[in-house]
Amino acid sequence: MSNVSQIYAKAVMQELAGEGIELNDSLQGIFTRILSRQVIVEDDGTVGGVTSAFDSLAPVFTFVATSPENRGAIASPFDYQALLEAAKNPVLRLDADASHELDMAVAQAFGGVRGAGDLTLNVPAGMTLEAARTLALDLDGNLTVRFQGEDQVLTLSPDSSLLLNGGTLNVQNGTLNLTQLADDAFTGVEAIDIASSVVLTVPQLRALSGTINGSADGRIEIIVRSEEEAQEAEALILDKVDNDFLTVIVPSADVPQASRDALYQSIEIVVMSLSTNPLNPQKVEASLPPPPLTAFRVVYDGSAKEISFVNAVEEVIEVDSWLRQDPVSSPDEPYRLLFT
Repeated sequence: MSNVSQIYAKAVMQELAGEGIELNDSLQGIFTRILSRQVIVEDDGTVGGVTSAFDSLAPVFTFVATSPENRGAIASPFDYQALLEAAKNPVLRLDADASHELDMAVAQAFGGVRGAGDLTLNVPAGMTLEAARTLALDLDGNLTVRFQGEDQVLTLSPDSSLLLNGGTLNVQNGTLNLTQLADDAFTGVEAIDIASSVVLTVPQLRALSGTINGSADGRIEIIVRSEEEAQEAEALILDKVDNDFLTVIVPSADVPQASRDALYQSIEIVVMSLSTNPLNPQKVEASLPPPPLTAFRVVYDGSAKEISFVNAVEEVIEVDSWLRQDPVSSPDEPYRLLFT
């Protein structure tokens, strides 16, 4: 009997009874332990479903644990049957103004996690994360995603949502990929504090009301879908990225073939502009396939410098061009533009 199965069973009973309806604590505790044995828990700790016995027992247990004056129109356990399917996708409601900690498997067992206070979401080192995971988070507080393994990548699915209502998103150890979220499913995030890595889109960067900051070894990856987004990314990086950590600009994989060359060139120009901008403290790179150009011209300190690229179709190449230096004291030192 796992912790997630008990939490899930208790939440289903509460969902059946209704939000704000108090259940008898003693009875709910007993019934939760019985129901949890009918919850199917997968190898990665997530809820995979329930047995037919769960479907039969949950309405009866909820009816018994609810006092008659709180049952409303419910006259018998059978009246809960119409509510059962929806109740099996329950919302976990967090207590107000407190700090909470959940394992990823527990959070995934619910149709949503809502409430006030700060939430820490733990991603266990052994958790399989090849497929995108669905999380619906609506919090009045800060969210910390804490990976137990540094090489872990958690990608939130298109059905996910991240609403913080003025809170800060903190990412520790692994990589959080937000790029599959709909634009309106990433709102209310005041700031992002990274001790590891985050992947986001230009609209998501635009939606931040504050800034991105964190440790010097942090990494931001920004996915751009068009020339216009590449140009907007430059302004957003200057405005919203505070610390001297690495920012990587990456073209979206679903850009039509006819638009790719123009997009790649726009990204190259943006990276060069940011790299030579004295107001930008960022280490900026572009993650691109082999450049489509045979040459690229950059204006630096009033003089024209030509950087030659080697055409390649399948070969992955790295081009050293300009390495960050003070343009006044070291005008001949190159800046660095990295293609991978």
